[in-house]
Amino acid sequence: MLPDAFTAHTPEQARLLLAEDTLAVLGPLIPEALSASEVARRCGRPLNTTHHHLTRLLGAGLVAIAGERPRGGRPIKLYRAVARTFRVPFALTPHATVEELLSRVSTTFVQEVTCELARLFAADSGTELMMATDALGQLGMSVAPKALKAAPPHGAVGNMGRRTLSPQSQRELETRLRDLLAWVDERAAADGQAPDAQPCLLGLLFTPVQGGP
Repeated sequence: MLPDAFTAHTPEQARLLLAEDTLAVLGPLIPEALSASEVARRCGRPLNTTHHHLTRLLGAGLVAIAGERPRGGRPIKLYRAVARTFRVPFALTPHATVEELLSRVSTTFVQEVTCELARLFAADSGTELMMATDALGQLGMSVAPKALKAAPPHGAVGNMGRRTLSPQSQRELETRLRDLLAWVDERAAADGQAPDAQPCLLGLLFTPVQGGP
């Protein structure tokens, strides 16, 4: 059984854990031990590139040799991540502030969401940028596709903005979001192997505005 967490303690470990290409190779090795060719297929990457990343991860102590698979000739090495989760102390990141770190974490996800929404709305040549006031009376911007009068066939639900809520309502909202996230995780675990299951992007965000309106 894998340990729950591994905390990076060297700059090289931190660099590898902060690199998207490396994480793509490390991810498939958390649930099971795989050969280099199996990892390459899971990642959709060339075998030589995958093997290069595995060699670096192995040298940094982030993956280990979990065994060998017999074959005619030299046996095939099987790699496995050394933990289920990984942590990088802030001091080992290249960021000067926590704000920079949060931006790094969110940017990749936001870019992927943007790409998928753009693909969904690509057929709508009448898409407009709409400005309207939010609950605090501040002007905000949103994309308003003309052709999509109802929910798009592929499903896309989202709302970003400001609301004015009492402390009690904030606590209830946070509880409901946590319950929803738990339900989504439960369904993802149950639906993962279903033949009609597909990857989805989900973001649940809530934070009080400390600076006020």
